[in-house]
Amino acid sequence: MKDTLKREPQKLISSNLDLDDLIKNLHDFDNSSDLYWAADTILDIDSSNQVAIDALNRLLDNCQDEWILWLTASRILYHEPNDEKAIQALVQLLYSSHHDIPWRAAESLGDVELGTKSAIEGLVGILQDINISQDLVHEWTLINAACSLTKIIQCDSFSYVVNRLKTNINYQLLVEDFSYYRWCRNILWDLTQDISYSDFFDAWHGFSSPMPNSSHSNWKSKL
Repeated sequence: MKDTLKREPQKLISSNLDLDDLIKNLHDFDNSSDLYWAADTILDIDSSNQVAIDALNRLLDNCQDEWILWLTASRILYHEPNDEKAIQALVQLLYSSHHDIPWRAAESLGDVELGTKSAIEGLVGILQDINISQDLVHEWTLINAACSLTKIIQCDSFSYVVNRLKTNINYQLLVEDFSYYRWCRNILWDLTQDISYSDFFDAWHGFSSPMPNSSHSNWKSKL
């Protein structure tokens, strides 16, 4: 492979390779970082290039580098906001031990289609599982997860969210971890602005908590 291909794939178009050459050589990249940047460069020029999209999908299946995996999944969602494989990759990255990954994955999940079940479940899951305990990085994950959830939630999934986050609204959490309590409370407060008291009551008491399969009107982000 040409040294230029290995060195700076994201700048190849402005150097010695044109777009056609880069596409032809896409399969020659021998590491995930170069492959991502090459595909990213192609898509910056030709947003519908199927060769580059296919390369990103292969990378999503095989990449072991969590940073590149986040970049890849986020780029795929930019073109196809309901791509389930990319969404699942981001949900898994919410639990990464790499400090810079979970909060970025939480933010990227805010770009999926409204009402996407798997993204909502993933964001609710991390909101239930996260323990920020003075950890600023975890707090950013909490904040981004809360904001992304409020961006994509739709009214037919509010009961699922209310029923699962209500356990975080308690006096002990208020005293021991106010920031965590506050963000979970804010999500529920946001939902109460768009639903009736009776619907909220039913959701709180678990009368209609399963995640539905369809979606209707969207919620506005107020966080």
